[in-house]
Amino acid sequence: DNVILQDKTGTIDAKIWDPNNAGIEDFDSMDYIEVYGDVTSFQGALQVNVKRVRKCREGEYDPSEYLPVSKFKVEDSLSIPLKTARDCNFSAYSLSIWDHFFPLKY
Repeated sequence: DNVILQDKTGTIDAKIWDPNNAGIEDFDSMDYIEVYGDVTSFQGALQVNVKRVRKCREGEYDPSEYLPVSKFKVEDSLSIPLKTARDCNFSAYSLSIWDHFFPLKY
């Protein structure tokens, strides 16, 4: 079976060569699972050859570890385009429109 494993750092392809193996528990898409295997390179891409899979129980994982994140705070990210726009030669009218939709918060 082919599966895609994902955490907050990204995704990686995985192969389960023997799905009937006693070490491979049943799981569904979007389940939190614990995977044991070997990372190999196939045609220039990394993949995991899965040896064992176990479905995690509630409380054994932190969902925030599996959601994509940015290293920037939302507030800081919103201010980056504002600073860039102010450094350019925009007309006063353009800046007033920009300020209307994206007001600076001090």
